[in-house]
Amino acid sequence: MSRTRFIFLLGLVIGSAGISIWVVYLAARANALDGSLFRPLLPLLLLGSLGIRLLLNGRKE
Repeated sequence: MSRTRFIFLLGLVIGSAGISIWVVYLAARANALDGSLFRPLLPLLLLGSLGIRLLLNGRKE
């Protein structure tokens, strides 16, 4: 795996995790921890899991 791809994927994972934590924090401050919170979190979690999967599979090559 090239260094550029590794840095991009690592940034994707860290960024999506950070934004997810920030969204949950803001929802907790607004007392809005309910089912509607998962709608904005799902794309962020999918991006993070995709980045982790590509990072782990890229090391085997």
